[in-house]
Amino acid sequence: MRKYIETEKGVTANDVKTIIDKVKKEACEKFGVKLRKEIILLGEF
Repeated sequence: MRKYIETEKGVTANDVKTIIDKVKKEACEKFGVKLRKEIILLGEF
C-alpha cells in the first residue's frame, strides 16, 4: 500500500495539497474514516 504521493515535473505544492484534501474527504464520505496528515505543510496554500 502506497503511503506517499509521488509527483511529476511541474506539479506544485498546492496541487499536492489539493490531492491530499480530496483523498481525506472521499475516505470520510465513502468509508467513514478520518485520515490525518503525518506531515507538516510549510508556506501559504
